[in-house]
Amino acid sequence: MFAAISPVGGFLASANLAAATRRFSSASTPLILTVAMSCTLLFSTTTFDHVVKTQRNAGMSQDLAVSSNGPGLPPATLADVRATRGVQSAVALTPTTLGPSLGVSDEVIPAQVLAGGRGGGLDVGVTAGSLAALQGNSIALGRQRADAAHAAVGDQVSVMLGDGTRARPTVVAIYKRAIGFGDALLAPELAAGHQTSPLLGTILVRTGNPAAVSARLRALAPRYPGLRVHDRASLASAQDLDRETNRWLGPLFVAITFIFTSIAVVNTLVMIALRRGRELALLQLTGATKRQVRAMARCEAALILAIGLGVGLAIAATALLPLSHALTGTLLPYVPPAQLAAILGISTLLALLALTLPTRRVLRTPPITAVGDPG
Repeated sequence: MFAAISPVGGFLASANLAAATRRFSSASTPLILTVAMSCTLLFSTTTFDHVVKTQRNAGMSQDLAVSSNGPGLPPATLADVRATRGVQSAVALTPTTLGPSLGVSDEVIPAQVLAGGRGGGLDVGVTAGSLAALQGNSIALGRQRADAAHAAVGDQVSVMLGDGTRARPTVVAIYKRAIGFGDALLAPELAAGHQTSPLLGTILVRTGNPAAVSARLRALAPRYPGLRVHDRASLASAQDLDRETNRWLGPLFVAITFIFTSIAVVNTLVMIALRRGRELALLQLTGATKRQVRAMARCEAALILAIGLGVGLAIAATALLPLSHALTGTLLPYVPPAQLAAILGISTLLALLALTLPTRRVLRTPPITAVGDPG
């Protein structure tokens, strides 16, 4: 569409930009808002979800996983799984929460109860201490949470358990994959009696013969109704399904925001274009052809788009780069190309239509008539 911009059109557009900066600012502001808000909201969600998936994939190399299609598994299940022939090691992970503590005063801290110490193919990226010591009155902390609480291995920290009870467990390990596994790992003895349910979540199993051990573990189902055995791929699919709600809620919220801000874009740009009747008529009366005026309008649209998209992306980057650095240690947020192209493409299309169609309508009015009209 911009290929037909002539040198005269570019000159007229540049002169207009210098003489009517307020109008160009008004035209580009809603476009900036649309791009900045949509990109920030959407790509903060995709970045966080990508980090969770990456850390879980890196930290879970189990051969099999045992879970329940009900609320959970009885605590005795872990002992029976470990006693199954062919099982090399097994640990159980059960989601829970801690109340405000560990350096924060007003937020709930995601955590998990880790039964069995280490093994089962679980690797949370321990950087100090050992999960083998996670027994009794002990806790393991994610690196950022440990830094916030100024805690090191061997220190006692004050925590609020899920039911509001205060405790002072000893830090036995610090790990780096806290986004994928929670900010704290609790020993079963520390969490006992302070959870809504004593049931286990997922048991991770390491074995040298997954096919044979899987059949033996399924034989435990009569003793534990609802017991299910997964391989690594099926467990990953189940976890993705658990996050599906958050995955579509985020884009839905972004879509609603995009629709409302797009309405502001279209309304603002159409009103600006329609109020330029006298200006465009005077250009024609002073010698500019309709073709040159249309070329000027296309060049102005290109300038508005460049300003709107460029500034909008810059604003989004100022929010996303620190977020990505906090989550991953790098300044590279996870931006799916198709989603970015959709935001920029739809924004560009709406802006072009809102700018060029009203201008074409205005140019159909004879210049003498338009100049004589004070509106």
